Amino acid sequence: MRSAISSFANLCGKTIAVDGAGTTPYFVLAYMMRENGLSIRNVSTATLAPQPAAQAFVAGQFDGCSTYEPDLSQVRAMGASGKILATTVDHACVVDALPFKPAFIAAKPEAVRRVVKSWYDALAMIVAEPDRSFEIMGRRVNQTGEVFKASSQFIEWLDQAKNCEYVGAGLPEFMRKAHMVQRETGVVRADVPLGPLLNTAFIR
Repeated sequence: MRSAISSFANLCGKTIAVDGAGTTPYFVLAYMMRENGLSIRNVSTATLAPQPAAQAFVAGQFDGCSTYEPDLSQVRAMGASGKILATTVDHACVVDALPFKPAFIAAKPEAVRRVVKSWYDALAMIVAEPDRSFEIMGRRVNQTGEVFKASSQFIEWLDQAKNCEYVGAGLPEFMRKAHMVQRETGVVRADVPLGPLLNTAFIR
């Protein structure tokens, strides 16, 4: 955000560069505004993908932007001319998940277990071989390992123990809030039963 914006209340009437409804940046903006007693309808939005949104904001356009790493680091580098109002550290609203169709899970449970194990193996590799891991991940987003490493310090990698803790304590409430945000923004047009969306049988 511009340096003069010191709170979510200051966003009212401002123009924010953000990707379209149904995308992660849009959801993050809507979720954080709702958590602070506002609605995304309190701002005007200019539809730009995460990278162009950050670039346009750094270039002096718009009052703010909603983006994520590695593009968020462009805003971090602005110094006094820009500021980060909040991140998912302040409002934990971005959760990566492994989706499978129920029929696939029923037919091939061992394949699901292997995918989950591969995820945990990848997290272990980040700890054991960080430089190699960052190099591999950096290539996926056209970055060097060093650049990816710098931005990844703002990402929390949930290992098996943390996954189990979050699924038991935080995820059900987050799903409820996320559903409300998606209903309010029109992304989801009818109430959805949330229970069937979460299968915890494979995380341990």
